[in-house]
Amino acid sequence: MQERRQFVRIKVKLYVAYKMLDPSHLEGHCWSRDISIAGIGLVIKHKVEFGTIMELSIGLHDKLKPLVTKAKVFWQVESPLPDEDGGKCYRTGLIFTSLAEEEKNRLDNFIGGFLRTHNN
Repeated sequence: MQERRQFVRIKVKLYVAYKMLDPSHLEGHCWSRDISIAGIGLVIKHKVEFGTIMELSIGLHDKLKPLVTKAKVFWQVESPLPDEDGGKCYRTGLIFTSLAEEEKNRLDNFIGGFLRTHNN
C-alpha cells in the first residue's frame, strides 16, 4: 500500500487528555503513537464514530502549556493488544481541525527538533 501522507509523521509517545465533543462528552487520557502537523494517532479506551470531534490537550515535552486543539476521528480499529487494565483499546487516527497558526508553528518546531535529535 502506498503512503498518502503529505506531512512528516514521527513516532512519539506524548501524553494526551481528550474530550468527545458529542452528546456523550466522554473524557479520558492516553498516549500518542505518532503525530504530524496534520494529525495524531492515539490509542484510546473508547470506541467512537467516524467524524466525531474531540478536544485534545497534547503535552509536547517542551515545558510549555499543552497544545490544545480540536480534531476529527478519521479512522479507528481495535488494537490487537489490551490496555494496561487488560481491556479493549482502539488505535485511532485524527485530523486536526482547528490548529491555530501559533500552535501549528510550535508543533512544526517540535517535530523538526525531534527529527534532528533522533536522526543522528
